[in-house]
Amino acid sequence: MPDKPHVFVSHSAKDADIARHLKTKIIEASRKAVEVFVSEDPANIPPGADWLPQIRKALDDADFMIVLMTTHAARSSWVSFEAGYAIASGKDVVPVLVPGYSRGRLRPPLAMRQFIAIEQPEDVSAISSALSDRFDLVIPAFTSADAYDVFGLGAFVPRDDPSIDVTAMPRPEMYAEIMSLIRRAKPQIHIRATSTIALSRNDEEAVFLDYMEVVAAKIAEAKRRGYAADYTLVTAFTPEPDGRLPAAREAAVRTRLDLFEKHGARDRYKLYHTPYHWSVDVLVIGDDHVVIGFPAAAATDDPLLRNAIIISGHEFVTHIVHWFDHCVRANANRVDLNTMTVLREPVASIGA
Repeated sequence: MPDKPHVFVSHSAKDADIARHLKTKIIEASRKAVEVFVSEDPANIPPGADWLPQIRKALDDADFMIVLMTTHAARSSWVSFEAGYAIASGKDVVPVLVPGYSRGRLRPPLAMRQFIAIEQPEDVSAISSALSDRFDLVIPAFTSADAYDVFGLGAFVPRDDPSIDVTAMPRPEMYAEIMSLIRRAKPQIHIRATSTIALSRNDEEAVFLDYMEVVAAKIAEAKRRGYAADYTLVTAFTPEPDGRLPAAREAAVRTRLDLFEKHGARDRYKLYHTPYHWSVDVLVIGDDHVVIGFPAAAATDDPLLRNAIIISGHEFVTHIVHWFDHCVRANANRVDLNTMTVLREPVASIGA
């Protein structure tokens, strides 16, 4: 009996959940006529195995490569290596642009290949069509339901022009809107936040604790479902001479940590330090919503007053995410949450 055709799914470790779901979908749709390799799947590389030889063998055996393109994949040296190896070996390589990754960000050599952009649920049928054509198999067309299973509920939103709503609202109303966005966000949610005021005044407010409770619960739910979700906060403060967080900031951090611990997601809380104090806070929820907050004037004692801009619009959010990941987080210092001290090496140096 001839060997089954082999598909290699190249992906960032942070997109492992998508890769595993895609593998399951291909195997089920082909009625196990296709072998699929996903490096983050223990069925392909068992715990304790020497993974480099396994990956090389899978690359050599592959007849077809799908490259899951996301912001994480674009920064992954391993995705670049795998795709380059496959292209140099004459393999069929198809970039699949995951919802949230815009066409204009694709770079050579992958930009020289015909890609599949998953922008609407029905676009996912192009993957099954490509596999059917390549292997001369009858693989039923992937459906919109398959798209939601692979890429996550809520991953598909209208890509219209950005809708910008600028409002001045009391904090309870603002946090209520933010919590609503988080509850509706897709499972593989990434929340990126900057807190650039010298000292946040709202850490002990009930509405802020409610907001953090919703964040922790959402991240924990995503973790239980196998998604690479996390909450990443870059905050500005002046460390103590020994590198520890100031007492007030440490107390605020522990309040957040307690909530994440309560929900079983302490490992998904990431904290970084920056010495730069700006006059704006930014909260990015998933890939489709941004909240930009301008702290109330220093002369104002009313803790409820704060102006907020909530922006939905994929292209704008993509730019904010790029700024956060490459300019803010990449030049910040990681905080060791066990010792509450600032590590003196920037994230870009330690590869975290």
